[in-house]
Amino acid sequence: MVYHLPTHTYPDSPLSKMSVTCRNPSPQPLLAHTVKYLIDVACHTPSKNSQAYFEIIVSEDMAFHRHQLYEACRTQDPDPTGDYANIYNPQMLAPLLIIYNELPPSATHPEYVKNETDMDWTQDARIAMGISMGVVAHSAARLGLNIGYCGCIDATEWRQAWSQRLPDHEWRAPQIVCVSQDQHQPLRTHPLQPGRIFESQPKQPISIHRWRPDGGEWSE
Repeated sequence: MVYHLPTHTYPDSPLSKMSVTCRNPSPQPLLAHTVKYLIDVACHTPSKNSQAYFEIIVSEDMAFHRHQLYEACRTQDPDPTGDYANIYNPQMLAPLLIIYNELPPSATHPEYVKNETDMDWTQDARIAMGISMGVVAHSAARLGLNIGYCGCIDATEWRQAWSQRLPDHEWRAPQIVCVSQDQHQPLRTHPLQPGRIFESQPKQPISIHRWRPDGGEWSE
């Protein structure tokens, strides 16, 4: 039997917090032990054959976020006059950025290359990164923090932003979890462009295929 369940809103729960990204992050720094905990979480999620498919770069430098990384993260609309042309991502203004960067297979895992292709590696790396990012998001939400994500990165500007801190670093499709305090500010208002509000997209229902031993109907 196939069940098509609506996605529910759970007020004041981690499920609710991690389902909606915060576009208006609080600048208040996070506590040091909170940052350490989230880093530990990121490093302890499962991966295929326990491989280290990615590295993690952590930044708490708010000035760097505002004047460097924020400028490098924007949408790339082919239509320069379109609604999504060069919209900068305010999630990058969060006080904590946990950046996932895929490692090349030949860098630290030569044995992997003998048995798998680069495409296999990339697929396994993206799965491992996704698992880790999801667990970090849920863990942060359980602490009452707001979450954001970013992958709309201008590669050239991103490398330039990091050139002084990580010169000649190889960036492979970095993905970012943005974490901030919850000060009950409007989540979807652009903090630097008050007239811009990011509309929340309705969560699409997910089909669940479930067979119960007693053949009973779904109950919630």
